[in-house]
Amino acid sequence: MIAEGFTVVAGSLGDQGGSVARTLKQHGRAVRALTHNRWSPAARALVDDGVEVLNDNLLNPEVVVRDLAGAASVFGAFTPFDEGGLQAELRQVRNLAWASVRAGVTRFVYSSVGDPEQDKEVEAKGIWGVERLLQRFDLPLTLLRPAFFMENIDEFALRREDDSGLVLRMPLPETTEVHWIAVEDVGTLTRLAFDRPRAFGAGPVELGADRLSFAAACAMMSDVLGEHVRYEQIALGEVKDRHARGMYRWFQSYAHYEPDVAKLRRIHPGLMTFHQWLEAGHLDLSKVEHGSSAAA
Repeated sequence: MIAEGFTVVAGSLGDQGGSVARTLKQHGRAVRALTHNRWSPAARALVDDGVEVLNDNLLNPEVVVRDLAGAASVFGAFTPFDEGGLQAELRQVRNLAWASVRAGVTRFVYSSVGDPEQDKEVEAKGIWGVERLLQRFDLPLTLLRPAFFMENIDEFALRREDDSGLVLRMPLPETTEVHWIAVEDVGTLTRLAFDRPRAFGAGPVELGADRLSFAAACAMMSDVLGEHVRYEQIALGEVKDRHARGMYRWFQSYAHYEPDVAKLRRIHPGLMTFHQWLEAGHLDLSKVEHGSSAAA
């Protein structure tokens, strides 16, 4: 059991939560990660990195209050793309926020997929949007809105076909331009949101480092990897992964990001462009599926 004054990371089994937990730990914070499966490979990797990992039920408010007792700060990252959808995300956020108020935390950082368009859609259904729900609590709050993760490439989209090499397969036109950010940089910016909250200001902060079309991303990968990467637009129904399917649907319908990249670079000078991320060897080709029928 770690001493009081620790930072809680909820949503720790995803790439984003894992990056935040590791970054905070590497910079001297005691970290407690909450997970629904302490024995998963992702959770055990966090334990190996010195993070305390607890089984938690974020849908049970009493359990969350218990596990946040003694916490000094909290990070949360849930999405409406996973099992349970938006309703589950809202319940988890509400329970985490209430427990944080009870614990008297000095900073609450939440990573949201929300933007004003999402809030309008949520309100149309008679439900509070996640960000607006959090703003109803008496919390020292920082809201982050990461754009398209660079890690989505090897986790969801890049495939190797036997006859045509590497193919980037997504249900979006290749001319679609998105803002990109590395999960590692989200971890660093989150740490800085705890250490220097005034640098981020009062409103939601959109996180991005580079704006590129998928066609341009393919060209960069071809250049850095030394082999041709082509783009193929697929139907949304071909996307096998639930989380990826929800993410793509979000980008098709609602997503609109305009991060202040210059401001983010002042806060975090090491913020990586997509090309720098590739050059640093962060694209993990060992995750890439093989076969012409492979899809996200």
